[in-house]
Amino acid sequence: MRILAIRGKNLASLAEPFEILLNAGPLEQAGLFAITGQTGAGKSTILDALCLALYDEIPRLPSGQGFAIGHKDEDEKLRVTSNDVRSILRRGTGNAYAEVDFIGKDKHHYRARWEVSKARGKADGRLQAQEVTLSKIDDGQRIGQGKKDTLEKICELIDLNFDQFRRSVLLAQGDFAAFLKAKKRRAFQFAGAHHRHRTLFRTVHRRIRSGQTGKRRAKSDYKQDAGSNPAG
Repeated sequence: MRILAIRGKNLASLAEPFEILLNAGPLEQAGLFAITGQTGAGKSTILDALCLALYDEIPRLPSGQGFAIGHKDEDEKLRVTSNDVRSILRRGTGNAYAEVDFIGKDKHHYRARWEVSKARGKADGRLQAQEVTLSKIDDGQRIGQGKKDTLEKICELIDLNFDQFRRSVLLAQGDFAAFLKAKKRRAFQFAGAHHRHRTLFRTVHRRIRSGQTGKRRAKSDYKQDAGSNPAG
């Protein structure tokens, strides 16, 4: 599986339509790149869009029953719970979408799209159920019947369920910190130990741990040198 493009509109802090092409332009040949910006600029929202389009889920949403969010004078029927993925719809807007182009395990190109809207597309309308669609990019053929079946088809094409995806492809901020601190066996388990990612994660974790050890040794050597050569 390979991600080709990520698109979206009216997702949290990202109001205007955006498109990130990973198979064209400067990112096509980039082996490594960073998403940077100030707090609240929408960095994590880009990754939310990726997960929404493929899984109808967001890693950073709280688990459990959740609680209603909104203004105190707002109609209760217009509120949404804190753990509902539809809460990502930008306030004051009537619709939003997240879209991802990817190459499936069968080497074909696909487009997964997540959409949510309010009644009549108006900002003060009642929030509607989200929709997920999947189609082949080359001929537009729709795949899947209904949200549940479509999500299952996407999982088959990616060959990863959401839990495996968020542990082996995308590590949320808190999860990444836990991975860095984990012992090798625990890091393996944390990453889902998917057979296609075992070697990669073994290498990544070894290099991270090696780098941390090197920094500690350098710091220790510096302290010893400073102690043996006091300023006179």
